Amino acid sequence: MNHILLKELDNRVEEGNSLFMSNFLKENNLDDFIKEEERWIKNNLDYIYSCQDENVVLKINPYYKLVQYNVKDGKEEINAEYILVPKYLANKSLYIHAGLLEKADLLIKVLINTGGSFELYEIREKIIKNNTPNRKEELQFRLYTMINKFLSYQYLIIE
Repeated sequence: MNHILLKELDNRVEEGNSLFMSNFLKENNLDDFIKEEERWIKNNLDYIYSCQDENVVLKINPYYKLVQYNVKDGKEEINAEYILVPKYLANKSLYIHAGLLEKADLLIKVLINTGGSFELYEIREKIIKNNTPNRKEELQFRLYTMINKFLSYQYLIIE
């Protein structure tokens, strides 16, 4: 892939992060956000490392933003979609995590489109209901892997 295009993409992501952070700080109280993030991290980690009850209520991080970047250089083009999520506690300073959404991560867009909150078992049933038993087991494993990933990155939070 073209090194110049990748550098341009990195610059666009950095600019987008700066703008997102500026708007975030204007619209939100940092101390309140830190308290929320502490609660989310505790709940998410408790869930990831526990028995993982399927009746858990999940919701999309209320501070997320999806962004699409398109950079071109002659015949070459890169289209990339990112999810931006503010974080504080990991570095003890506010920063914006920009997660590139790859094919497997596109499930987060499906969850965003559900709106509001949802229970894990509802999502599981919708995804695996019309498959063979072996395929259901494989899909369920993949789904739980993705949910744990989204919880660890705080794209999803436990209500």
